[in-house]
Amino acid sequence: MKKRLLALLLALTLLVSALPAALAAKPSYVALGDSIAAGYGLPDYTGDGSAPASSYASLVADALGCDLTNLGVSGSDTEALLASLTSDPTYISAVSGADYITLSIGSNDLLVKALRLLMAHYGITDLQDLAGASAILGDVSTVSGAIAAVQALNDYLISDEIVSIMEASVAQYKINWDAILLRVRELNPDAVVVVTSYYNPYSMFSVDLSTMGLNLTIGTLTQKWLDEMNAWLYTSPCYGTIYTVAEVGEVSTNVSIDFTTIVSAAMAGSASSGLSSLKESISLDPHPDTEGHAFIARQLLKKLSPASFSDVAEDAWYASVVCYAADEGLVLGYDDGTFRPENNMTVAEYLTIMYRYAAECSSIIPQKATTGTSWMDAAKFINGDMLDNLFTESELAATMTRYQMAVITRGVLKFVARITLREPQVRGTHGFSDVSAADPYYEAVSYLESVYGIDGYAESDGTYTFRGSQNIRRCEVAQVVYNIMTLSLA
Repeated sequence: MKKRLLALLLALTLLVSALPAALAAKPSYVALGDSIAAGYGLPDYTGDGSAPASSYASLVADALGCDLTNLGVSGSDTEALLASLTSDPTYISAVSGADYITLSIGSNDLLVKALRLLMAHYGITDLQDLAGASAILGDVSTVSGAIAAVQALNDYLISDEIVSIMEASVAQYKINWDAILLRVRELNPDAVVVVTSYYNPYSMFSVDLSTMGLNLTIGTLTQKWLDEMNAWLYTSPCYGTIYTVAEVGEVSTNVSIDFTTIVSAAMAGSASSGLSSLKESISLDPHPDTEGHAFIARQLLKKLSPASFSDVAEDAWYASVVCYAADEGLVLGYDDGTFRPENNMTVAEYLTIMYRYAAECSSIIPQKATTGTSWMDAAKFINGDMLDNLFTESELAATMTRYQMAVITRGVLKFVARITLREPQVRGTHGFSDVSAADPYYEAVSYLESVYGIDGYAESDGTYTFRGSQNIRRCEVAQVVYNIMTLSLA
C-alpha cells in the first residue's frame, strides 16, 4: 500500500512539473497610493479600483506579466494608507501576497490641507462654481483688479498660518512614511518595493510680473515642502533597505493655462464674462495625463525589473553603464538575453540610439519605429533632418568609427539643445594627443570631451588619446550614452 501511495505521489509531482507555463500562477503586483495610482483623470477611469488600461499600474502589470491589485484611492494621504495597512483585511492580504509593490502617496498630505485652508479663507464650498472663482479672483474686469486679486491670493498662501501648517504637515508625513514602509516590510519581507517621487504640477503659475507690481509665485509656494519630502525619500532609514525611488518629477499632467484668453478675459469689461473665459482657459487638474502615466510606468519598470544580460559580468567595467543604458531604453539587448558588449555597432544602429534620446528630450520629434522591420526609419530621420544626409546608404550599414560617433553625437546634441532651449554645461578638458586643432574631427571630439566628459584612453606618459579611426564597441557606446544622460543639459 505504501509503495502504491509513493508511486501515486511521484506521478502527481511529475504531472505538476510538466504543466505548461501558461498554467503557472502569475506574479502579483499591488499598486498602493492616492488618485495618481488610481488613474484619476484618465479617459477610462470610472472610480477607485477601476484600473484604467492607460494607467501606470496597468502598464506596469502588463510589462511584468502580473496580476494587478490596484489599491489607489482618490484623496488618500499617508495617514489613511497607514490605517488601511494596519486594519483593512483587503490591504493586508494583498500586500502580504505581492511580488511587486509600488507606492505613490503623500501629495495630499500637503496639497489637500492647503486647498481646504484656501476654501475656508474665501468662504468657498465648490471650486467649480463661478461664485467660488469670483471670491478668489475678485473683479477681473480691469487689469488692476485682476492683479490685486492674484496678489492677495499669493500673499495669503505665504502667510504664517499656511507656512506653519505646511511645516507641521511635512513633519507628520515623515513619521507616517516610515511607519507605512515598515508595515509593508512586516507584512511582506520579500516583495520588490518602488516608490515614486513628488512633482509640482503648478510650476507654470510662477511668473515675474514685478514691473506691474505683481509678485506671482503661487506655482512655487509648495516647492520648498515638496523638495523636503523628496529629500526624505532618500534620507529615510527605510530607503535602500525596503524600497528604491523612481523619479517622476518631469511627468506631464492635465494642468494647462491659456494666457492669451486670460489677458482677454481681464480686459473684457465684464466680471461675469471674464470669469467664464477664465474657467474655460485654465485646467487645474494636477493628475498625470496618458503620456504622463506612460512615463511613470517606464520609470517604475527601471527599478522593478532592471536590465541584466547573460554575457555582462557584474564585475565588468561596463556592467553598470550597460544596464543603465538598457534601463533607459536607449541601447537595447538581444532577444536571447545577451548584450554582446564587445560587438561593433553600425552607423545606422547608433543613429537609432540618438533618435531615442532626442525623442525623449522633445515631443516635437516625429514618432518613428526603433525596433522591428522599420527601425531604419529612425536612423534615416536623424541622418536627414539633423545631420543633413551626412552618411550614404552604404555608410549607414558600415561599422562606426569613434570619429563618426563624435560627429553624430555632437550634431544631435546641438540640435536637441536648440529645440529645448537648454545649453550644455562646459567642463575642463585635457585634450587628446592624437587629435590636433587642424584635424577635421577636432570640434566634434572637443565638444564631447568638454560637455559630456568623454575621456578617451589614458596613456602611460600621462596624455590621452581618442583613437578615432578605431571601431567603437557596444559597451563603449553604453558609456557614451551614460555620460550624455548623467551629464545633462543645464
